[in-house]
Amino acid sequence: MKFNKLFGIVLLISVLCLCISAAAAADDVDSHAVGADEGNLAVENNNDDVLGAGNSWYVKAGASGGDGSETSPYGDLKSVTNNANYKENDVIYVMDGTYKGAKNRNIDLKENTTVKAYGGAYPIFDAQTLESIFVLSKNGITLQGLTLINGGGVVATTAQGSNSWCGGAICNSGDNLTVDGCTIKTNDPISYGGGIYSKGKNTEIKNSNFEGCEASNGGAIAIDGPYAKIIGNSFKNNAGAQGGAINIYNYGGALIANNSFTRNRANNGYGGAIYARAGNNYIANSTFDHNQARTYGGAICTVNPNTKIDNCTFKSNQIFNDNSNTNWGGAIYSQGRNTSIVSSRFTDNAVRDDGGAICVRNSKNLVENCTFDKNWAARGVAIFIVEKVSGGNISDVVINNGTFNDY
Repeated sequence: MKFNKLFGIVLLISVLCLCISAAAAADDVDSHAVGADEGNLAVENNNDDVLGAGNSWYVKAGASGGDGSETSPYGDLKSVTNNANYKENDVIYVMDGTYKGAKNRNIDLKENTTVKAYGGAYPIFDAQTLESIFVLSKNGITLQGLTLINGGGVVATTAQGSNSWCGGAICNSGDNLTVDGCTIKTNDPISYGGGIYSKGKNTEIKNSNFEGCEASNGGAIAIDGPYAKIIGNSFKNNAGAQGGAINIYNYGGALIANNSFTRNRANNGYGGAIYARAGNNYIANSTFDHNQARTYGGAICTVNPNTKIDNCTFKSNQIFNDNSNTNWGGAIYSQGRNTSIVSSRFTDNAVRDDGGAICVRNSKNLVENCTFDKNWAARGVAIFIVEKVSGGNISDVVINNGTFNDY
């Protein structure tokens, strides 16, 4: 009996020990999560350090002797990008300060890198008109909350194969670039994209401000690849020969929506705000105010087919001219077939010659549900339709449900 009783006590103690061990193991499992990184298992601990996932780096202007950690940041971006431990999917947090010098310009990044302002910081990168700040060749780069000023551009090969000065602040050839919440101001005048030049696919530029940028093609932005999205931005006082703010140059398929364009200027040519050389674009829910071009399209010039302009407001755009050339379209010049201009408002736009608000110079254009008020031109104070182009008649231009005031 004593033996049985002793055995029972030992057995009970053993079971209790096993339960305690199991509970401890369960607690340990709860403190770690098993995840997947491109198909490989990765273990995540409570400090959010994931084996195989991206590292976090920290940069603070003027810092020295650091290791790139939050408490001991590097003083410049190239200290991160030159580090052997920097890899794809890393995040670089940039603290307050002004970043200048060779270690803070002509920066390339590895695939899927994010560079973003740290917390509520307001970091400024000043290229001193010497080079582009970012020269990107990899896919999936995100730039967020940065201010980029005084870009100088770099010589790059465009989608057309020419070597030209491109991208005052950002010159990109990778796919899936995202620029979010950035401010890009002033640059040394260059050939393509005074603020940004991108020839990669699926460029997305959103919630950003462009001011005082200048280039021959696209004062603020030149898009040289397909399927760009330009959403929720402000463009002020930018200048270019073709596209005072934006030039959709080679591929088209762009979505340009919820933007404001104010006092941009096409100094020697077309599209005071937007020059859409390529077709298949959708321009919507945007305002165009006091933009100017020298010859065609005080606000927008479209050249190739299938562009739709929807629910936009055009006020006080105009063509300025030295009387040496015919000028067309105080707000819009449409040369592409199948262009639709719908549900938009035109007020106080002006041109010396033809089409105070709109000049149509190709077939199968639609102007529908638009309002015209106090526009001015010698011929066609609201809309002027060119009768012939290169010997062919223009046909199938439809104007539906327009409201024409004060003519």
